[in-house]
Amino acid sequence: MIDDPCVRARGLRKPLIAVQAFSRSERASVSVEFALVALLAIPLFFGIFEIGRAFYNKSTLDYLADEIARAAAIRLDSVAIDTAFMDAAMDEALNAVAIFIDRAALDRQLVSNNGEATVVLSYPHQLRVPMILDETITLTATRILR
Repeated sequence: MIDDPCVRARGLRKPLIAVQAFSRSERASVSVEFALVALLAIPLFFGIFEIGRAFYNKSTLDYLADEIARAAAIRLDSVAIDTAFMDAAMDEALNAVAIFIDRAALDRQLVSNNGEATVVLSYPHQLRVPMILDETITLTATRILR
């Protein structure tokens, strides 16, 4: 400790003494360990969340393709299947399950030839992990009706 009353009165050494006292305390080591672990844990947590969201969106696309294919298979022989029919079937299924799916970004294609129809859904999914990843991947689901 400093016994000089002039130095104590001016407060020149107080911040330095506080830093030295903090660096020797147990709180300092806990703070440093938390900072190091947080640098790894926070992006890992967000990465796990984003992968889970991507799997959810992929399974939602699969469900939508199944529902469109099921509705189209019933009407394949009797009525011509067009994009308006596909949109109506997809909207009905979207109202039931889609939470993260943006309807405007969902790309739908219907190709029919020789009594066979193919439904292709694709969706741009943005993966965002702070400080690590900001990438767009395309999720697709394809169903063939015979």
